[in-house]
Amino acid sequence: MKNAMIFLFATLVSFAALGQQHSESDGLLYNADGSLFNGKFYTYFSNKNTRAEYTVENGKLNGPALFYFANGKLMEKGQYLLGEKHGKWERYNEEGKHTASAEYELGKKHGKWMVWDANGKKRFEMEYTLGEKTGIWYEWNEKNELISQRTY
Repeated sequence: MKNAMIFLFATLVSFAALGQQHSESDGLLYNADGSLFNGKFYTYFSNKNTRAEYTVENGKLNGPALFYFANGKLMEKGQYLLGEKHGKWERYNEEGKHTASAEYELGKKHGKWMVWDANGKKRFEMEYTLGEKTGIWYEWNEKNELISQRTY
């Protein structure tokens, strides 16, 4: 959550430049009148393209979140629950190819994580249980040959 709120706070400047007034304090997002923010919250690049779109409830990230490249293409999507990454997250490159899949349980890495290269070949497969490395981790080279296998 800390990283998400730092990112959110860092992009408030670009948001405020478009006439919206919000502030972040103690990990919560507030309206200009001091009340907790509820609703969709957007941040923008200097070219005015959307950088990120969050759902906020009672000042905390809670619900779908979308992150974009400056060119407007989707970079990452996932969910927050009570201010923490939760459930499945997906990442894409600027060409729109799926490059990573991750799972979280209230902010902790949990479940299967996979990484693909720009050609769509699987490069890594990892497993986490509530933030701890578990299971068998695999790594493949660009020829799709298994080059590493480690058990946790």
